[in-house]
Amino acid sequence: MKPVNHLRPPPIKKILIVSSSHVGHNVFLTPSVHLLRKYYPNSIIDVVSRKPFALQAWEKNPDINHTFHKGLKYTIKRLAKNYDLIFEKAGIIDKAFLIKNNISYLIEEGHHEEHSADSLLKLTAKFLNHTISEADRHYFITFDFDAIEPYLKDKGDSILVGIQLGNGATVRYGSPFKFFFSSKKYKKRTKKRAKKLWDLDHYVNFCEQFKEKRPNTKFILTGTKQEQYLANQFTNKFPDVINCVGKTSIPSLAALIDSLDIFITHDTGSLHVASASNTPIVSLFSKMNFKRYGPYPYSSERHKIIFNKDGMSHISPDEVLQVTLTMLQGQQH
Repeated sequence: MKPVNHLRPPPIKKILIVSSSHVGHNVFLTPSVHLLRKYYPNSIIDVVSRKPFALQAWEKNPDINHTFHKGLKYTIKRLAKNYDLIFEKAGIIDKAFLIKNNISYLIEEGHHEEHSADSLLKLTAKFLNHTISEADRHYFITFDFDAIEPYLKDKGDSILVGIQLGNGATVRYGSPFKFFFSSKKYKKRTKKRAKKLWDLDHYVNFCEQFKEKRPNTKFILTGTKQEQYLANQFTNKFPDVINCVGKTSIPSLAALIDSLDIFITHDTGSLHVASASNTPIVSLFSKMNFKRYGPYPYSSERHKIIFNKDGMSHISPDEVLQVTLTMLQGQQH
């Protein structure tokens, strides 16, 4: 099925982006929103999401006028009536509602094999009658370098290796408080997210080997506060680690990753934030579609994907070590 757009004669004065609660899906939208801003420089472009954390992806973004946190679907629909164009990415507002209220819309429909950011960008370009260039294939996130100065003030000439251990719900995998998350809903979500994770023991093994090869290395942990449980286990093995888990916003996370020599992660929001930086990325995938949800742009030489169809546990620390060392060596030449 082709992407659907319901056109309305210009001018379009107010645009609302109805965004997902996932950080990555917000990041995927930034190239499309940047393109809309080029064609509508004087229009109001706002973003609404049901989760406030996801809105940090738009913090201080010059393409956006306002962000709104609306926890209930009916409040988002009520807000939508004030706009001329709705870009729907959250599955909250259906076409029937938009047609009934004579509101133009952009809605991605059907199954796509290409990267999510690219399919959204193509939908937008079709609406605008725009020919996409490589310059359009880029994430637009604000970088807050001032916020990360305290974490990097003693880095010296160390090699800075970023590590993402969890994916936002890691507290449910081994925390002593996991009985709080025993419902069927949480168990189903936990099982799905667990498929994305690389084992903590693998990360430790990799870091031990890497430290032997490059003794002047500092490891930097990223993630949300819900992932602190894994971070605590890691710091028991590496007391000199710079633990930034739960301490960054999305703009400061982007700046932190941009300051690293290399970043190692699986499929999580931090991967997509990292894609906006200039830092080389080693991303680990198994069950998820890396062409659809991997680093962006997919063809970038800065990105190396390690994929194993049998599961994340089948990706060996030795393989990640060799890829990481090769990428670092390439950066030095």
